Amino acid sequence: MAQERDSQEPQAPSGAAKEAPASVESSENERVKLRGRIGSSFAFRETKEQKPVANFSLAEHPDPSNPDMTVWHNGVVFGERATALQKRVESGELKTGMEVDVVGFRHFAERPRREGGTQMVEQIYVVSVKPVVRAPQAPSSPQGQ
Repeated sequence: MAQERDSQEPQAPSGAAKEAPASVESSENERVKLRGRIGSSFAFRETKEQKPVANFSLAEHPDPSNPDMTVWHNGVVFGERATALQKRVESGELKTGMEVDVVGFRHFAERPRREGGTQMVEQIYVVSVKPVVRAPQAPSSPQGQ
């Protein structure tokens, strides 16, 4: 499923690392809805201030006609939502490879590169992660009876 945006502003290309978008302000804090598969194990930690944080990656296939095209997103969850997410992961409700709908806000941060300089990194500050539930398909009846 392609991304749905609440803003009509131009969008920077998605992905983990990229050049700075032409207008970070126009896409910063943009609300996004994504459908994809959880691409890595969840990482749970606490900040110096003892606030819970969760990180995970999401593999989105925005163009159904091109299944080889994958766009990766970095999801970050904070506070009570991170704690609730950890419980859901530990219970087995969410796991790697599972298809989910994610709602969040696009943020950009500058990160140092190993080889020097910096790069702009996109993160989705996640507010909702819901497993995709598909309706069971009815068995097909034999034809000609």
